Amino acid sequence: MSAAKLYEEVWAEPVTTVAKRYGISDVALRKICRRLAVPLTSLQQLK
Repeated sequence: MSAAKLYEEVWAEPVTTVAKRYGISDVALRKICRRLAVPLTSLQQLK
């Protein structure tokens, strides 16, 4: 999973939707985003 692809996906769809596509939890996906320095909208960070 590249940072650029992940960025496109999490800004186009809810984090929970993207996480389900990869078979992981939304919390795990947020941690991956943090590790890859992929910014999330403030609403996505709070959920």
